[in-house]
Amino acid sequence: MARKLANPKRKKMNFMIDIGLVHQLKADCSSGERSDFVNEAIDQAFRMRNSRRAVEDIERLQKKYDLRVKNGEIVRILREFRYG
Repeated sequence: MARKLANPKRKKMNFMIDIGLVHQLKADCSSGERSDFVNEAIDQAFRMRNSRRAVEDIERLQKKYDLRVKNGEIVRILREFRYG
């Protein structure tokens, strides 16, 4: 599941999540695993968003500078990385 850090630097935060997610989190994760689970989920969400932005930037630059990449090879590779 989540990667455990030897000496995690963490900060307690207060935020709101949907009640359905609260029930699912309590049902699926023991109280000792919840922070790790949420940390990993947030990390994955940021990675996906950054990958999506990279693809969008490449596509925008290709159009702006009329760059032609054989069969969109760079974009295809980044999409494979993003979607697995």
